[in-house]
Amino acid sequence: MSSVGYASGTVVLPLFRRRKDAAPARAPGLMASITLRLARADDADSIERLAALYDRAVPSGPMLLGLVDDELQAALTLAGDRELMEPYLPTAALVELLELRAKHIREQSARLSSAEDAFDVERTRSFTRPVPIGRCTEGRP
Repeated sequence: MSSVGYASGTVVLPLFRRRKDAAPARAPGLMASITLRLARADDADSIERLAALYDRAVPSGPMLLGLVDDELQAALTLAGDRELMEPYLPTAALVELLELRAKHIREQSARLSSAEDAFDVERTRSFTRPVPIGRCTEGRP
């Protein structure tokens, strides 16, 4: 793709050429399948690959994964403090979804924990409640 310059006859070449085989970074399309799920043991290789792209260690603790069309593109610790993402793809919106889901999981876990604590306190009270001696009728006719 050269073009001839003005009257001087100089040739001007473009500085950047678009590679025909280079695929542009793709954002999830309207029909893309987006999955947010907790990481499993068989996801270790994919998570290590994302960490290697940033030259980071794999974060410890449970992780939430963001998959687009079954391809891992982002990961976030449930604590929400460490994220990994595919640097060559537009993943900002996917990371936002992961952050929102991690927040929901943390809030739900806190509610369940407080409900379990309340249940344990009530159950403990029922077992330790004193029974008046005169009212016990077990074993009597």
